[in-house]
Amino acid sequence: METEYKFRILSNILKTPILRNFLITSLVIVAIIPFYSVFYSIPSFNRQLTATMEDEAIRTASHLGDLIIKGKTELTKDSLANEIISEINRSTKNFRLERIKIFSKQGEIIFSTAPEEIGKTNKSDYFQNIVAKGNVYTALVRRDTKSLEGRIVKADVVETYVPLLSDGEFIGAIEIYYDMTKRKEEQRTILARTYTVLFAIVLIFLIAVIALSFKASKNIIERERAEKALRESEERFRTLSDKTPLGMSLIGIDGRYEYVNPAFVKIFGYDLSDIPTGKEWFRTAFPDPEYRREAISRWKEDLESYQKLAIRPRSYEVRCKGGASRIILFRPVTMLSGKQLIIYEDITDRKRAEEALEEERKRLQQALDEVKTLRGIIPICSYCKKIRDDTGYWNQVEQYIGDHTDAEFSHGICPSCYERVMKELKA
Repeated sequence: METEYKFRILSNILKTPILRNFLITSLVIVAIIPFYSVFYSIPSFNRQLTATMEDEAIRTASHLGDLIIKGKTELTKDSLANEIISEINRSTKNFRLERIKIFSKQGEIIFSTAPEEIGKTNKSDYFQNIVAKGNVYTALVRRDTKSLEGRIVKADVVETYVPLLSDGEFIGAIEIYYDMTKRKEEQRTILARTYTVLFAIVLIFLIAVIALSFKASKNIIERERAEKALRESEERFRTLSDKTPLGMSLIGIDGRYEYVNPAFVKIFGYDLSDIPTGKEWFRTAFPDPEYRREAISRWKEDLESYQKLAIRPRSYEVRCKGGASRIILFRPVTMLSGKQLIIYEDITDRKRAEEALEEERKRLQQALDEVKTLRGIIPICSYCKKIRDDTGYWNQVEQYIGDHTDAEFSHGICPSCYERVMKELKA
């Protein structure tokens, strides 16, 4: 499972253009550095070292040439005095020269620090066509390879031919074998240290690039997974919200409505294409300026509660599309994606019923407040109908009720009593 996940991360790097280009660019940069070093940087250092050795060889040859020529028009074996030979030997030692040769005009070796070479003739094209025409000729000869004259050298040397001119005429040449082994080793050591540090930095850079690419790819995969889960959640939410009688809206982080369900359209009359937003919403929903200011103030309080995740429902009287006013209960819900879900419930009928019930309750309470209730067992005489009070005194019924309630009596006579009274009066 872990291997499959890593393979997916790598595959995602190759599929994502920015990560793929970043990784390829980094690999190209890392690959260029060794190629640059091998094919350009190191050869450039070697050329510079060779040029330096050549320059030193020319200066040495010029110094010795001034001693050798001294007005001579031709060089032979006999034209080299002992002091000249001593100076040549001293220069060989002081300048760490591998070998010095002196050639006549015809290319014959008339002097060499290796005596066995004296008398040999250089018949090479470079001597006749380059050196004999007054030009310096230089070649780098590596250890255990052949020199220009076919000799196996035991050190890295710069083989330099310097023409000797007398009044502008070629009369011979000096060949100097400059031993550059030590300098080359020093240069190689410096370059090795430099490139070791450089390659270490490059390796660290490459590891960092790969690590960052993997981390970025992993984050992308996790984000895509989260976005997929969110999309699936929103799809389920929309499927369910289409069937609920409660209005629902999904508002993006930019404040625009992204979704409203059918119940929302039924409550407010607006569909997704014509819902007012921002200040236009408040002007449309709350046409009365005073109530609008109050609603905005309450809305800001709700917004602070929303940001603190301390959400509470709040009801507003809202003017819907078409001008009808409805009492709507708003229930905001936080969402991790930064969006806001609001649930709306039309409580107009319930509020109206509650208000009517409250009015009826008040009316009944007022009526009850005007009535004093007689409670308990009332002692009444079965003959004269007088009622005994708490002190033991017998009162007329109308007096007792008048004392214990707010009722007032008006006196009259019923028909049956009227007949009885009239009979008594006639008698």
